[in-house]
Amino acid sequence: LTDVGQQRIQSLKHDPNNPGLSGPFLLETEAFLFAMALALQMEKIADRTIKTKTKWRVDSVDPDGRVYELVRELRSEEDQEESVWRTAVRLADWGLEELERRASGGSIQFGKIFEELGGLEK
Repeated sequence: LTDVGQQRIQSLKHDPNNPGLSGPFLLETEAFLFAMALALQMEKIADRTIKTKTKWRVDSVDPDGRVYELVRELRSEEDQEESVWRTAVRLADWGLEELERRASGGSIQFGKIFEELGGLEK
């Protein structure tokens, strides 16, 4: 993740000692995966030029390889020049920025996100 992405993921993590001021995800990896899925669904991705740092081992995020296969299959043709995990990180970075934007008015309205993406009946 980028430095800013790492800060964003920290703000999305739930803190049981401060529940009113913490995020909705129990684990940082859950926030990462949700952000990545959001970006995939919205067909958005962070710029290729972002500078990232490794945060987790791949097997802690994707122990059975399903995330790898999903990203590999769904990424654009132009993104196939980079590693699958580089694409996954760029997707997550965009998704984290979007989640931060949505949280700027208070809490993240997950129901609204699901409605926008066609995942919930109105």
